[in-house]
Amino acid sequence: MRKLLVAAVLSACLPMLADAGQWYVFGEGGYSSLTAGSHNDVIPVTISQSITGLPGLEAKTLTNMSENFDSVTKGSAGNFGGGFGYEFPFGNRQGILASNDVELLASHVTAVASAGIRSEYELSQQSIINGQSQGILPVNILQQQEAYSYQTSNTRLLINYTLNFKPFIAHLASFVEVGVGTNLASFSKYSEQDLVNPTGGTGLDKVNFANNTKINFAYNAGLGLSYQFTSHWAARLGYRYTNGGMDQSGTLSTPDIGIAAAAGNHISNHVASNEVYLRGLYYI
Repeated sequence: MRKLLVAAVLSACLPMLADAGQWYVFGEGGYSSLTAGSHNDVIPVTISQSITGLPGLEAKTLTNMSENFDSVTKGSAGNFGGGFGYEFPFGNRQGILASNDVELLASHVTAVASAGIRSEYELSQQSIINGQSQGILPVNILQQQEAYSYQTSNTRLLINYTLNFKPFIAHLASFVEVGVGTNLASFSKYSEQDLVNPTGGTGLDKVNFANNTKINFAYNAGLGLSYQFTSHWAARLGYRYTNGGMDQSGTLSTPDIGIAAAAGNHISNHVASNEVYLRGLYYI
């Protein structure tokens, strides 16, 4: 009786064992195009300038300025990554679906972002003589424009879920993927280049931002084609959209005169990437 029971259990388990999944490791590389939505950061600044007055009189002009950072982040670079996962086969019970994967994906991309234009406007002037205000004169004068750029570095760790469809030609099949996780977004190497400088010269009124790193929520979605070479080796060619959240500069610093550094001032950009990648997989 006991032998018959063992035989019955084995008979029931054999189909499940035949559908058992397997571990795999992978590495990938490709090309990323960085994009971001427009944004505008305004930094209000009040500048005090002493001017020459009448003999015996003290004269001073207070100028109200604004700093506008208009940007659409653009950049491109290579990306690379790797990780491991587990494949759960569906067997013959799920129609067009062959298997689904759960994996841990670590990836990295660093690019120089041509971020946008910084515009400085003079908004108003107020003259003070011997401590008495002589009135406020509203103005709207463009003082300076700079093209600015910086380096954005994104290191991502995501849990991906992939649905693999059955082959439609020999060993060629398709897949879709989604994932969630974290992105370590780094801001560094801020620089500016003169576009408009009515006062002449170069290097006037430059500002700078300190490097900074922050951790963001990240997610991705993609699709592509896979090819199974052997029972152990496979390759995937895919497209993936990854949203890495906001990168953010450190505090504002002013190597040249003209702009007052205010505590807490920074710029930020919403960085996402469109990636094309080639992956090699080894099933253990």
